[in-house]
Amino acid sequence: MNDRSSMIKMGKHISDLRKSKGYTQKTLGDILDVSDKTVSKWEKGVVAPDITLLNSLAKTLDVSVEELLIGEEVNKVDTVEAIDIYSKMTKRKLIKYFTIFFLLFLLSVFFVFLIEDYYSWKITSLYSNDSISSKGFIISNNKESKIVISEIGVDNSVNNNIKSIRLILKNKDEIIYNESINIETNKSILEILDNYTISIDYKKKIDKENLQLMIIFMGENNNRMALNINY
Repeated sequence: MNDRSSMIKMGKHISDLRKSKGYTQKTLGDILDVSDKTVSKWEKGVVAPDITLLNSLAKTLDVSVEELLIGEEVNKVDTVEAIDIYSKMTKRKLIKYFTIFFLLFLLSVFFVFLIEDYYSWKITSLYSNDSISSKGFIISNNKESKIVISEIGVDNSVNNNIKSIRLILKNKDEIIYNESINIETNKSILEILDNYTISIDYKKKIDKENLQLMIIFMGENNNRMALNINY
């Protein structure tokens, strides 16, 4: 007889004993402090009674624990066999619970690593050395970014007859920084830009390939020259 058939046999015997005592499933459940649904599961052979309830259940139904385990009068079977049958039932239940616990543990570990990776910070260097040079970095995760650009330099093609400089930083087509700098007569463009720092907190992840820094030089008579930096 396999474990499942043994549980069904035990359940039927509990049902017969309960009915012989005139108890409903709810009455028996109230006596043992369990729900009528739990009693129903016992009697259908879905689960075996918890080992801590066996003595109380046996006393309530006026039978021995051995008879409950076997599902028939105890004189028809050896006590050792009864214990062996229940041990198999309990072992199966433990394996089921352990499997569920292990799967939940694996899922928890997976989600922890997933969340940690999602929010982990990564540093990306920014560097360009064309007609305009600049250095900087992006600190970002999948939720937000911090952008810092400094040490902006220009070559000799830009003269000093400049009245103002506009710095525009784009992420793809979105302008995320737009600032105008007025040129003081006693300072050179190189000096101003070399000491100028762009610092932005941005509520999205940014890839350096999508960044573009545009520098617009405004001269006398509203002459203008625009230079771009792509990282």
